[in-house]
Amino acid sequence: QAGHQIQGVIRSVDKIERQVR
Repeated sequence: QAGHQIQGVIRSVDKIERQVR
């Protein structure tokens, strides 16, 4: 379902945000 894909995207964004900080 879309929910699963969204969670994956959120995880990717979280990883990027951690690198940016």
